[in-house]
Amino acid sequence: MSLGGLPNPVVTGPVRATGRLGDYPFFKSQFDLRGHGYVEEEFFFSGTANTYTVVNGQRTTASVIEGGHAYTSRMVVRRPASARDFNGTVFVEWYNVTMGFDVEADWFRFPEHIMRAGYAWVGVSAQTLGINALKSWSPSRYGGLDVAADTLGWDIYSQAPQAVRSPRGVRPLGSLRASKVIAGGESQSASKLTQYFNAIHPLHGLADGFILNGAPSRTWSCAPTSRHPSSS
Repeated sequence: MSLGGLPNPVVTGPVRATGRLGDYPFFKSQFDLRGHGYVEEEFFFSGTANTYTVVNGQRTTASVIEGGHAYTSRMVVRRPASARDFNGTVFVEWYNVTMGFDVEADWFRFPEHIMRAGYAWVGVSAQTLGINALKSWSPSRYGGLDVAADTLGWDIYSQAPQAVRSPRGVRPLGSLRASKVIAGGESQSASKLTQYFNAIHPLHGLADGFILNGAPSRTWSCAPTSRHPSSS
């Protein structure tokens, strides 16, 4: 199934982690995932993305400027190992790149709650700065990633949860089946998601709700959103 005409990317993985320097997911979790019955896996995904008309601060549904831009990005998945421990909801975080690399700010805020409640968490690299930092950190692992411009990030971010919720081929959640998707981000990425909410989300309605931490912009809708002041 392709929700709202949204294409499924080609997913590869899980990408093997050897433990050698640079040959494991960037920001590999230091929490006791196994002790909580969780696993961590990284996947690469490729597809084509459109560029859109997106006006910050305005609730104007986007229109396509140009299509067919190839990309390859990555997602990190932390999920219950057993389907019986999964609550059916996936929290999809747009990585914050303010520091020049991917930062999983929302995961750092409430990992214990995520794991106690049985959520799956997915971190998505949607911006050029984060991708370039990954390639510099580990050319052997991440050298094949390619996001030419941040304007492709809208579709990259959309296609990651599409692959999670309605997988074709590789299943990023393994045997788990997602019933709901919550989009989230912190500060810079929350600002991106505010624009996404206003302009891109109406095109396909992929997310069932949004959690925006420290977003300075306004969302225009009655759809489920949660806004929190940033502590950073």
